[in-house]
Amino acid sequence: MANRIVVLYVDTIGVIDNFVGGSGKSTDTGSLVHALRIWENSARPYCWFEHVPSWANLAYGGSRIGTECPATRSAGVQL
Repeated sequence: MANRIVVLYVDTIGVIDNFVGGSGKSTDTGSLVHALRIWENSARPYCWFEHVPSWANLAYGGSRIGTECPATRSAGVQL
């Protein structure tokens, strides 16, 4: 992964702020940010965080609507 470009698509601005800032207020978020930093230090990628609107995130429907999400179904993703 050294010197490779990695694009992370995130639908929550607060999460991007946590990753870019290097910390999170909750223990869970802080742990995820810390794990990403460890990975970045060992893999040496060029990370870019890109915001996507929630409706464009295929995981959004599954977490909010459930297994009958029409967006994921139309994309061919079975939950």
